[in-house]
Amino acid sequence: ISAFESAVQFSQNYVSENWYKGGSSNLNLFTKNNLKYDYKKDKVQVTNELEFKASVYTAPKDTLRNYKIGDDVFRIHSNVGYQAFNKWYYTFDAEFKTQFFSNYETNSDKMVSSWLSPSELNIGIGMDYKYVKDAICNLSVLINPFNYTRYSVASDKVDPTKFNIDAG
Repeated sequence: ISAFESAVQFSQNYVSENWYKGGSSNLNLFTKNNLKYDYKKDKVQVTNELEFKASVYTAPKDTLRNYKIGDDVFRIHSNVGYQAFNKWYYTFDAEFKTQFFSNYETNSDKMVSSWLSPSELNIGIGMDYKYVKDAICNLSVLINPFNYTRYSVASDKVDPTKFNIDAG
C-alpha cells in the first residue's frame, strides 16, 4: 500500500502603520509532503516514510535577506517487523532527520542551520504492538530497549552547541 499526501498553504499578513502595537507585514508559504509505502505479507510488515516540510516567509526587518526559513524538516523513517504472536512484532526501526535549507540569524551572515547541520539518526531493535480497529483506531506502541541515537553537525559554519552537541 502506498500513499502520497501534499499540501501547500499561502498566507499574507498586513499590518497598518496606524496599528499601535507595531509588527511587520509578511507573506508566508508552507508546504508539507509525505510519501508512505507499507508492505505486509504473512508475518512480515514493512513501513517506509519520506517527509519533507518547509515554510518560507518574507523578512522585512532583515537587511541582508528578503526571506527566512521557518519549519524545515527532511525525514526518512523505516520500520521492519516480523510477527512474534498476536499483535506483537519483533522490530527494527530507523529514522533520519535533518534540515534541508540554510538559515541565518537576522541581519547577519552567521549560519544557524543547513543541510545535515543538525542531523539526527536513531536506530532501535525491540518490539512493536499494533492495534487496528476499522478506520477508527490505529495504535502502534514501539518498545526499543536496544537503541542508538546520534546527533551531528556537518557544517563547520554552524555552532553545534546550539543543538546541545559537544563542540569537541
